[in-house]
Amino acid sequence: MNNLSKILLLISSVVLTIACASKGINSTNTTMNKAAVEETSPYSYDKDYYFAKIKLAPFDPNASQLISEVSGKFYYQNDCLIFINDYGDVTTPILPAGVTDWNEDSQTLTVVGKSIKMGQQVSTNGSFRKVQEKRKGVCWQDSVAGIGTMGLEVGE
Repeated sequence: MNNLSKILLLISSVVLTIACASKGINSTNTTMNKAAVEETSPYSYDKDYYFAKIKLAPFDPNASQLISEVSGKFYYQNDCLIFINDYGDVTTPILPAGVTDWNEDSQTLTVVGKSIKMGQQVSTNGSFRKVQEKRKGVCWQDSVAGIGTMGLEVGE
């Protein structure tokens, strides 16, 4: 290793040490309590996706969305939200985080401000796909339905 490389490595180490100290990170023990991190973070794949009864995925309202249509009905069975499409396929719905709320008492789902009662017909953009691998967590069906927000229509 030449002298310039040694100097750059030393400077990088010093900067990293200072940065960690200024952020309050203990450089000798960076193990953090997973539950504490999840409690303070706005979104967590474990909390909001894999082990959630209502599956949420990160959502950017400014990003483009699929134009294909999904339609069917939501149901809450065995402590899990499911979506049965118009062809009778039972799927795990993946809903947009930040614009989706669930009221377990009234069994009402709210997506982009529109209330959806269980068993009501819904039509919106999104997609269906088979799950190829065994997923960790709870409430997984053999297929997933990605539920979008464009043109969301709720029937009677």
